[in-house]
Amino acid sequence: MTEIPDFEWYGRVSTKKGMALRCPFATVEACPRYYQSLSLLAEAGFTGISDKENQKLLEQWKPSDLWPKTDEQATSVRKSDSKLSTLANFCPEILYDSFGYFCNFLASYADEIDSDMAHRILRKQGASKNDPRWSWSSAIPQHYSECSLFSVIEHRSKNETSHVAVKGGKTGKISNDVTTTWKEIENDYGISKKIFGKKINFVTDPFKRKVIFRDIEHAYCLANTGYSKPAVILAGGVTEELLRLYLIHNAVPLSGKTFDFYIKACEEKGLLKKAVHRLSDSLRHFRNLVHLSNETTTKHTISIATAKGAVASIFTLANDF
Repeated sequence: MTEIPDFEWYGRVSTKKGMALRCPFATVEACPRYYQSLSLLAEAGFTGISDKENQKLLEQWKPSDLWPKTDEQATSVRKSDSKLSTLANFCPEILYDSFGYFCNFLASYADEIDSDMAHRILRKQGASKNDPRWSWSSAIPQHYSECSLFSVIEHRSKNETSHVAVKGGKTGKISNDVTTTWKEIENDYGISKKIFGKKINFVTDPFKRKVIFRDIEHAYCLANTGYSKPAVILAGGVTEELLRLYLIHNAVPLSGKTFDFYIKACEEKGLLKKAVHRLSDSLRHFRNLVHLSNETTTKHTISIATAKGAVASIFTLANDF
């Protein structure tokens, strides 16, 4: 396997394509494949969606033309002798959050003999410890842009009105004017686009900087118009990538490639002393709330305040760079 489908790989693909680091439709309300994938995680040993919520979402998506019409199109979990065998047609966002790889297909080894043989080959090849083949006989990487539903959902979302209803009966507007958005960010968080740009001067790739600025703008707009979960996902993706690039800038070896590793590496190297503790709290909220399997009641649904807090964490972090 020449590419490990981890966050670094995913980010490179997103940056190359000029797209958001994580899928902007990665919620059960926005995408039926995301819903199906999350719903079926219970069969793979994870906490499932509550029966009541699952039924509500099933009734929402089953009549849709986006719902799979054949078994071959459907997301599925297969077992052999009660052991997990394959996860097929999954949302790569879900498999990354659950297993650490952006894939749409994972298959287990048939038995220990196959596993031991594969491990011997991997050791001879000097395979990375992050290589999915240590755990899976087959792993098919996928970027969200390659998902068959993505282009359809994206096209339809562009034709929707930019005015959206938010809690309390108010109406928010997602501005298409970047200058206006950054003026609003400056008013809310006390940091201008110019100053933020100077704070992240360690990000030297012009295109990467453009993607970061864009994702912050989108996360801010989403947080302020009631789309809390995608706002948290985008803000978390930006934070994770900024930490990774900052560690590289400081010549810190990246033996791990997870959000949690980047936080711990900053703590161990004495970087970002003021912000890292707040980031640790944000990380816990991000990991606990971003998965809908934890949204068992409305009490656990991500709030607008949490989404705005996730965006604020980006600027808290920037002030320590």
